[in-house]
Amino acid sequence: MDKNLFLRALYTMAQHGTAPAEGCKYFGVGYENVFEAIRQKYFYEHFGRNICAQKFVVGPYGSGKTHFLRHLMEIARDENCVTSEIALNRDIDFSDKLLIYSEVVRNMKAPLQQNEGLSEFLRYTLDNIINDTKNSQYLKEKFLRDINDGSFKSREFGKVIKLAIISYLNGDISTFDSCCDYLLGNISDSKLCRELGISKVTKSAQNKRAEDMLFSLFQFVYYIGYRGIIVGFDEAEQSFNVDRKKLAKIFSTLRSLLDAIVNLKDASALIVYAMTNDVYEEMNKYPALQQRLSSPYEKDFFSGNVLAPVINLTRLDSIDLSKKIAMKISDVFYETFKDQINISKDEILKKADEISGEIIKRGVSSSNKREITKAVCTYLLEILEEREINYGNLGKIYTQNIYEDEV
Repeated sequence: MDKNLFLRALYTMAQHGTAPAEGCKYFGVGYENVFEAIRQKYFYEHFGRNICAQKFVVGPYGSGKTHFLRHLMEIARDENCVTSEIALNRDIDFSDKLLIYSEVVRNMKAPLQQNEGLSEFLRYTLDNIINDTKNSQYLKEKFLRDINDGSFKSREFGKVIKLAIISYLNGDISTFDSCCDYLLGNISDSKLCRELGISKVTKSAQNKRAEDMLFSLFQFVYYIGYRGIIVGFDEAEQSFNVDRKKLAKIFSTLRSLLDAIVNLKDASALIVYAMTNDVYEEMNKYPALQQRLSSPYEKDFFSGNVLAPVINLTRLDSIDLSKKIAMKISDVFYETFKDQINISKDEILKKADEISGEIIKRGVSSSNKREITKAVCTYLLEILEEREINYGNLGKIYTQNIYEDEV
């Protein structure tokens, strides 16, 4: 594992006890069969047939939903899939489809792409295609011929994405940037729409246009050569903890998206919603959603039904899982830094086991689960404190009190 990546992950886990932005696949334990089943069923079978689907990852705080989601995203990128992770919070109104669309394109990322966002995605993808073909004229003719307005759910999306591609190939970055601005969700900007020859969208029509553009994005990702797209919505900050009228509106939006994606053609997409048990229970009170969340014959995902819409992490012993993850982190740590530390693998694993055991004795709680990760990662950073190793901008490995950000 790359040392820079590992260190960034260690700092995140030591300070917050939460899943790192990258590297979750290296620390995952207990879900190997789950991820392999999803990979085969969705990334290969479903995506190979242009079938779209959705999953709901459910569990209490501290059950590992975010880690699960990010691990899945990393596997998806390894399989040439585009990903977009959206952390839902109170500033993101899930009943506003234009806002949801904007968040998806703002956070989208291709495999090996460094920076997130639609503009970066297009630049990265087109540069790779140019390098592969080494014939920009052929590419222009191909895109002019192949991309038709009618190829996408939203004709306006098709027109603007085509203009963006041709502009980039022609070196017209100004027009390219304007196209990206529109595709980011600025569909009611009069000046921008005039410049691009697109009709301005009225406020009352924004939700419908945004939904069509979201699904057009999924179609484009497949068209441009990727296996598919995985979009993850992580409901981590009680964004659904609103009054009942607002919640009903959110669930209505969710239901319409679920229905629409099932019937989408020429696209390969998997939408994953990570949510707490209380939100899931509220969803089950709405008959239309309840029907879409149920498993046939009560055979759930962990009973071997890979097609079951719900992956319920509540059923797992998460405190034991936290300990296993801590041990896995320690193992990967040793393999990564064994040429630079003066301590055996057995000593590291023994100490990590002792730290985890002492915390478990206090009882099972979300804070204790996080503390296992924080304490073990802090211990690992202390091992590195013995040496001053320079890794780019990271400087000294351990120069601060790791508990400054104690929860």
